[in-house]
Amino acid sequence: MRTERRFLAIEEQNRENLLRDATAFTQRVLWQGAQTEVFVGIRSDGRWSLYVNQDVVLQFSGENQLRRIFIAPRKYASIAGELYEIVRVSRGGKVQLQQVYLDLAMREKLLRQCHDELRAVLDLVSGPKIALIGTWPENQSELPKRMIQIMYEASQTHLRLET
Repeated sequence: MRTERRFLAIEEQNRENLLRDATAFTQRVLWQGAQTEVFVGIRSDGRWSLYVNQDVVLQFSGENQLRRIFIAPRKYASIAGELYEIVRVSRGGKVQLQQVYLDLAMREKLLRQCHDELRAVLDLVSGPKIALIGTWPENQSELPKRMIQIMYEASQTHLRLET
């Protein structure tokens, strides 16, 4: 099932400096390793997001339900407890988004992949091969531990979709 959503810019841009510029997140932490950058941000309403390099973005509700997923180059969204791939379609010089429903097998496969990614990030940020680059607000020594705890709690059960 496909439904048209809205018009977008034709060109996509690289992500900004999230620690500095992602002001929608009232709390932010950035870690960096030799080949991996991990950013976790929390919004004032409790929703949070995990960014791994520019390849993976997992967006969660305040109840640790997946809202949106980006695993390069594909984008997905949870709509009423169902999972859809969000596809960019160019028509007449304009770019539109379309929703493509994912069946149960595809949804479960994607949720497993997200869970595995979350566990890998937890292992990475809990180990010696990555360094804390910074927090916002600055000098919040407990914030990285809080972010790790939030990721840990989300990883302890089968990932659920936002309803």
